[in-house]
Amino acid sequence: MTANIVVDRSDGIVRVTLNRPQRRNAILPEMWAELTAIFEEIEQRSTDRVAVLSGADGSFCSGADVGARWAANSDPAAVMSPGEILAAVKRCTLALTGMSKPTVAAVDGIAAGGGCNLALACDLVVASDRARFSEIFVRRGLTVDTGGSWILPRLVGSARARRLVLLGEIIEARTAFDLGLITHLFAVDEFDRELTAIARQLADAPGVVLAADKKLLAGSASLTLQEALDRETQAQLDMMSRPHVAEAMREFLASQAPAATAPPVANNS
Repeated sequence: MTANIVVDRSDGIVRVTLNRPQRRNAILPEMWAELTAIFEEIEQRSTDRVAVLSGADGSFCSGADVGARWAANSDPAAVMSPGEILAAVKRCTLALTGMSKPTVAAVDGIAAGGGCNLALACDLVVASDRARFSEIFVRRGLTVDTGGSWILPRLVGSARARRLVLLGEIIEARTAFDLGLITHLFAVDEFDRELTAIARQLADAPGVVLAADKKLLAGSASLTLQEALDRETQAQLDMMSRPHVAEAMREFLASQAPAATAPPVANNS
């Protein structure tokens, strides 16, 4: 990997940081493949429990670095074609959304274009109150990509998705929260602490349960209620056969046990 993406691991939490602050962490064409490789590695490593995607120095990601496509280059063969870049974007988006492990977008500052949709593709979107979001494609004469046409209607409904894509407006964090784009909103001075607590909770949860729940939720849109109930039954029976359930039940029952009562006071009268 290059210095454009920094990966830090700590006790099951993997922090993947886009590291081009001079360009508000805009993604170079080659970075899509790098991100894909990182997501695939996290999926394969048993010690990696949760992935947190963030950006350096007060920005999340301003989208693809479209200027890099036309930058001066003495070797034209080294410049990726639009089709090659978009194929890399597709692979990256599928690698992220296909992870069985929980993913968290940590959005502080701008998340625009492909950067916005990478954030929304995560399971949870934790934002500071100075975060901003934009489907900015139309302002660049481009159509929405990075899965936005699929993700947005499922998050906010068809009408709001049209508003975001067709107008390309920049919306503040509170509006994004009210629309249902993001799952958590914190004041900037609480952001890192709350983000760490959420990541820690996910890392400590049974990974097999989180993976099964992600699979149930991902497939539910195309199912009838009967089919969803059948899948839930199968998943629940599978969980009940696993050792982590017995331990969780013991902890739950212990927490519900009544407090020991004080011995009766002797009556000496």
